[in-house]
Amino acid sequence: GGRLLEAGHDVSFLARRDLADLQKDGLTIESVDGDCKFASVAAFGSPAELRAASSGDMDWVIVSLKSYSLPAVPDLLTPLVGPSTRILAIMNGLGIEETLAQTFP
Repeated sequence: GGRLLEAGHDVSFLARRDLADLQKDGLTIESVDGDCKFASVAAFGSPAELRAASSGDMDWVIVSLKSYSLPAVPDLLTPLVGPSTRILAIMNGLGIEETLAQTFP
């Protein structure tokens, strides 16, 4: 998400464990490809909060959870996706795409 922000895209974060830090400190990327800092980012703790702050369905949703959190994905994403939303799963494990396709064909 940070690199998408850096490129000028509108990015919102749905966060759990790191929500308070994102809201307080923003986002810092330290990388061999170059560091960047965003003092403020749009970070939300629930799909309902994110949906209320948005102007409609998300264009893209990037899912980067641990694979053991996969059962929670339908509840997290359903309020955010529409017929033209694209979902990109960046997760380790087998059967992730097939599992997502059952809920989001």
